[in-house]
Amino acid sequence: MKLDSASFVFLVGLLRLVTMAASASVLATTEPTAEEWAWQSNLTTVHERLQYLYKSGQYSDLSISFPDYQENVTVHKLVLAMSSPVFGSMFMGASGVGSELFLHDSPKKFYKLLDHMYQDRMDLHSVDEALDLYTIAIKYKVEGAIRTCSKFIIENLTPNTTLAALEASLRSGDVAMQNKSLEMLNKDPDGTIEPKAVEGLKLETLKGLIHKDLYVSSELLVFQAVIAWGKAQLTQKGEETSGNAIRREAEALLREVRFLTLKCDEFIDNVVTTEIFSPSESIAILRVIRGGNVTLIPESTPVSHSTRNRIRDPKDLITASMSCGRQHSFFRNRYSDKVKVNTFSVNEDIFLHSIKTRIDGSLEITDNNRNTIVSTSSNDVFKFPVPIHIERDITHKIYFVPPTTVDDRSGTESSTFTSGSTTIRYKSYNCIVTEIKFWSS
Repeated sequence: MKLDSASFVFLVGLLRLVTMAASASVLATTEPTAEEWAWQSNLTTVHERLQYLYKSGQYSDLSISFPDYQENVTVHKLVLAMSSPVFGSMFMGASGVGSELFLHDSPKKFYKLLDHMYQDRMDLHSVDEALDLYTIAIKYKVEGAIRTCSKFIIENLTPNTTLAALEASLRSGDVAMQNKSLEMLNKDPDGTIEPKAVEGLKLETLKGLIHKDLYVSSELLVFQAVIAWGKAQLTQKGEETSGNAIRREAEALLREVRFLTLKCDEFIDNVVTTEIFSPSESIAILRVIRGGNVTLIPESTPVSHSTRNRIRDPKDLITASMSCGRQHSFFRNRYSDKVKVNTFSVNEDIFLHSIKTRIDGSLEITDNNRNTIVSTSSNDVFKFPVPIHIERDITHKIYFVPPTTVDDRSGTESSTFTSGSTTIRYKSYNCIVTEIKFWSS
């Protein structure tokens, strides 16, 4: 149908009116009210504005859902990406996550993590809670939350949470938490190595733990922990918990247990009764305990051939003396902050026993990631309550703060100290530290 000029003009006018009406309708529905504008004016800090956006969900561009949880949480991709490189990668590029995301996390834990991302806070009430949040913070690499949880765990660690903290520290490489856990473990091994605490550990964690020198009062504590772990795994699978079944399940752990350090009565009363060894194997082990050769034990028997107790004796101490280099001259040095006085590294895992200095003051030791592994104040001999674990091939730094101005001998001096298979390399920047003692590994 052809339109005459008058009809065409009328139709164009009508379309313009419809368009204007639609635009007016859109403006009427999208233009912010005075109340909606008010929050930007009334909230004066970035922290307050982020908190408002977090609680209101305004301008959110991502909806997160969780398994078996009815409610979705609305968040802002920018905030998550600013806090977590993991989320940053998820949202990057054309193939990145759209407006919806499904996470296999506990909603309660994730909400706590969001509290930190938006409000820079994390209210922690127990070590168990902190360990849960520590795990999820590591998963998404939220560094601020990791540090907050780690600090809380270290300051509030208890015997019944020690092994869980140790497992978390071993998996994350948190040296400070690991040393604190080992300190707690050595202070109260009977209260720490409990069946309930051991049952939830992973095989690799427990194996790495009992491979170390735990300074336990008896090897029976280690053995009982292995038996408890084996029974827990079998029970979880719905299988029988006979001696043979435990042996199959925990064979890798049994090879770390130092049965040859037990007395005959201890072995008969506590090990033979579990029936993890055959009668002939038990007799062979008992003969070695009484002074026989380890070759008497069948090769297929899962048992450590070590005859060395985990408890250290003074004869195991390695003493490395720091020479002061007489060629350096004295000068007056006014310390206003901690200064690096030594660095050292070892070729095998070892334990720090004590440090002797020329004067009293405060001392701090860090690893190569600047994590503080021990900090203390003393007179000229710093003796640690328990041995401090020093990892091999890592450069550790010793910082020192004297209480007053001192005469200092300046200059750098490198040296190497060897005792048996242990090699200690150190560098002295002055003459503060004069001696370091280690427990051999």
